[in-house]
Amino acid sequence: MLIASKAKKQQYVIAVTARCCKKWRLFAEIDGCPLPVFDMEWDVTEPERTGQALRDSEERLRQLVSTSNDWVWEVDANAVYTHAGPQCLRILGYEPSEIIGRTPFDLMPPEEALRVASIFKPIAAERKAFWGLRNINLHRDGRLIVLETNGVPILDADGRFHGYRGIDRDVTERERVEQAIFDSSQRLRHLIESSNDWVFETNQSGAYTYAGPQCRELLGYEPEELIGKTALDLMPGDEADRVREEFKSFYAEPRPVPRQEGHRRVIVWQTKRIRKDGREVVWETNGVPIFDENGAFRGYRGMIRDITDRYRAEQVLRESEERFRLVADTAPVMIWSSGTDKRCDYFNRPWLEFTGRPLAAELGNGWADGIHPEDAATCLQNYRDAFDQRRSFEMHYRLRRHDGEYRWLLDIGVPRIDADGSFAGYIGSCIDITERKRAEEAMASIGRRLIEAHEEERTRIGRELHDDIGQRLALLAVELDRWNQMVPSSPELRKLIVDAQQRIHEIAKDAQSLSHRLHSSKLDYLGLAAAANSFCRELAEKTAVNIKFERAGMPQTLPKEVSLALFRVLQEALQNAVKHSGVKDFTAVLRGTSGAIELTVTDSGRGFEEEEAFSRQGIGLISMRERLQLVNGELSIQTKPGSGTTIRARVPLPKSASQALAEERRPDGGQVGPISQESIGLIS
Repeated sequence: MLIASKAKKQQYVIAVTARCCKKWRLFAEIDGCPLPVFDMEWDVTEPERTGQALRDSEERLRQLVSTSNDWVWEVDANAVYTHAGPQCLRILGYEPSEIIGRTPFDLMPPEEALRVASIFKPIAAERKAFWGLRNINLHRDGRLIVLETNGVPILDADGRFHGYRGIDRDVTERERVEQAIFDSSQRLRHLIESSNDWVFETNQSGAYTYAGPQCRELLGYEPEELIGKTALDLMPGDEADRVREEFKSFYAEPRPVPRQEGHRRVIVWQTKRIRKDGREVVWETNGVPIFDENGAFRGYRGMIRDITDRYRAEQVLRESEERFRLVADTAPVMIWSSGTDKRCDYFNRPWLEFTGRPLAAELGNGWADGIHPEDAATCLQNYRDAFDQRRSFEMHYRLRRHDGEYRWLLDIGVPRIDADGSFAGYIGSCIDITERKRAEEAMASIGRRLIEAHEEERTRIGRELHDDIGQRLALLAVELDRWNQMVPSSPELRKLIVDAQQRIHEIAKDAQSLSHRLHSSKLDYLGLAAAANSFCRELAEKTAVNIKFERAGMPQTLPKEVSLALFRVLQEALQNAVKHSGVKDFTAVLRGTSGAIELTVTDSGRGFEEEEAFSRQGIGLISMRERLQLVNGELSIQTKPGSGTTIRARVPLPKSASQALAEERRPDGGQVGPISQESIGLIS
């Protein structure tokens, strides 16, 4: 340290030569020559300790700042960063050196910067400290970061303002959670305010401590009028007595036991109340007990709903159900119902009397134990299929009666639909049709014998036409030919004989065609496919139409009764189509499938009303159906005026025929022989 003397133009130099034992020596330099002036010595122990303590404190502060999750900063009087702790890199993605020289507003979206500036400027103008200032900043990667900022002003010894020193904390996640809580509370508040239900709280004694505004609508009371009252004060006398006993048990030992929903137990009451205007209403009360942090019971919190209309509707429904059960139990039919799970939940008294089993044994799937083993699989599958498709069904099966006899039942089921359109299950009724079945079997036996007799007569007539009448006509034609050669040369007579021969040939041809229609010998010797093809050709030639015949997958042999039934259906269907459809093009398809033979006859003609198919005067469709019934076949008709007609016949094959058909199929799943398709008839 230099000290200059202006008077003597001499220069003094004070130099510290030693800093030991608390001793200092002062030298003066005069004209370049050092001269000792004096020694000074004092005690510096306490200042040294103070300095060390200060250095230790600064080190601790530095360590705290460097390890803290919060960002320490300083700004000058113009809000420009003069110091930025290392945490700014983790919080905002910037190095401290990138922060120095910028302002906090440079790190915010423009709108946020304006908002925060409007808050901060008045604070800075008054040199005041601030806490908890939330502000949104842009991370280096573009994310929005919410910071909570605390700051204190920096003042020198003279009180001059030099800026702010503070910390920023990343509260982005907390902000999200707080916002979610706020949104949830807002939703809850809106729900409570917009709900038709009344929210309440009671204390340990059951007195209302809170009553939502809906009590005005439900009871006609203002919320403050209900504070201090109990639910019993709002009930008729007899209802209050009934509920008082329940209240005693609940408040003596608060246990939310009547109903459990998930992990929350909820108390549910249905009670009658008296409105302020004297009208009686029915309420449903849901409540949960309130416990403090020590587990002490503090009352109940819950909601009350006006169910007066529902209560009355339920009363009406109960009365209706009672009437239904009375009618069902006295009805001469067996009635059942099931829920949406396909399990039966009701059987009337006639059903139980028929089976001789208690209701508990029949409920669920227990009723199926009485189905005949041969019918069980088909019956249950039909029930499940109809249930899955929500459609009505009708089925026949045998059910064991109380005396052990299996009786045939006709079971008809229909879907139950609630008032809101939702599916509620099925309801059905059964009647004993055993006697009807026996009568049908007897009628079927008679019908079978009649058809067999009819076929025998057709065969006899066909053979007589072919073997007797046909031969006699042929002999007559030969005889006329001989006459033509023997008579004198007379053109007129010869012409008459030739004309007679021609007519005889035509009669013979018609007789042969009629013989084939009455009884096709090809059906007996060549099989159904060949006979059907021949018939289509003959009919096309006779009526001048086009018939497209197809066959696929047909077995080499078929039971005689199956072949005959399908052949007669083909004859009847094509003859009706040619006669009534008004078109010239027809299609007939014979197709063998696994376990069945299917015949389809189609035209694009005028069609007719489907529901009138079996009620018209003609007996053709009725005859087709009866023939198919004799071989357990099915007949279906699809038709509509102006849209043509499709007749389908399907006959199941006996097991032996099905096995033979399966053996005829190639290993790759194809058919023996190609699919045959032939267009027969008039060629335009």
